[in-house]
Amino acid sequence: EILISAAFFWWYCYYLRFSYMVCSMLAFCYAFCGHMIVRSAWSGYPIEVMCIAILLWALERAISAEKFPVSLILAFVMLIINRGLYTTLIYSLISVVYAFFRIFLEGCIEKSKKPLVVWGKVAAGIVVACILGGGIFFPMAQGLMNSARTTTALIEAGEGSNVWFSDIKTLI
Repeated sequence: EILISAAFFWWYCYYLRFSYMVCSMLAFCYAFCGHMIVRSAWSGYPIEVMCIAILLWALERAISAEKFPVSLILAFVMLIINRGLYTTLIYSLISVVYAFFRIFLEGCIEKSKKPLVVWGKVAAGIVVACILGGGIFFPMAQGLMNSARTTTALIEAGEGSNVWFSDIKTLI
């Protein structure tokens, strides 16, 4: 997982147009950082680091290439399968913010001059990935929504607001 992380982070840096030496140094630092080495005994952390490197590469490839982002779809499906619903939602939001900054604020699109088309490709890639990973994604979402933690918290929040205000009135 460490070597795969290094390889995909190298490709990500290459899409950002860094030199080979800088790409190699950044990939080495990303894959062999102290935090990664210390936590590599647990299987979840290196897999997440690998998924992030693949996701960054796939996002940058989807933004800079003019084809439909198949790599982005596969990266998100892999993230859904390996990390679950909550992590996928968090990284989806981070990916949308990253794509927004890369497309609109940095002006990284010199060739096509159509940022909305690129933005649509990235958004479509995320949606298609959720549909392809739907066999895992939607049951997880349903389980999260029907869990005891979620339903009781929502019920208590709805009923608790009246109790909270009555307690304040009692204190005053």
